[in-house]
Amino acid sequence: MKLGKFLLGSAALFTTLFASNSAFASSGDSVLVEQNNQPNVSIITPMDAGQWDQIGQQTFTGITGLTTLTTQKFNSYGGDFRTSFHYQEQNLRVQLWEYDPDNADDLVKDWQTVYGHGGGLDFRSIGSFVDGTDGKAEFYLVIKTTDSTPSQRGLQVTAYD
Repeated sequence: MKLGKFLLGSAALFTTLFASNSAFASSGDSVLVEQNNQPNVSIITPMDAGQWDQIGQQTFTGITGLTTLTTQKFNSYGGDFRTSFHYQEQNLRVQLWEYDPDNADDLVKDWQTVYGHGGGLDFRSIGSFVDGTDGKAEFYLVIKTTDSTPSQRGLQVTAYD
């Protein structure tokens, strides 16, 4: 019993010290603290940094054959950008672009092939495309279908930052 109280007290002390350590949480990081049923013990879960945050989703319907689609713009803080695709059971060809209101848009990544039902693409180290006064990049995708067979299910594109 004494060992259990010691371990519980040590866990609480460790949690308190670990959470307040500046090496763990810099001033810009978000931290979620959840209380559990044990007194003086918290579960700390880092948010944002180190995990993917969904920043948008778009669904296309009425795809009747070979076609080219352009998504909406997704605001990203740069670094890495992820996309996932659903409901289109064929390969897709995808380009990533960065929108610029004052000049020609920038091609970030040329044609990549991805499966349209559960496939995804990760674009790494693209922070150099962040511009403007808001500190964000405005990414969009150009997508070409590769099969002329009509699809009644459409295509769902999800973006993550």
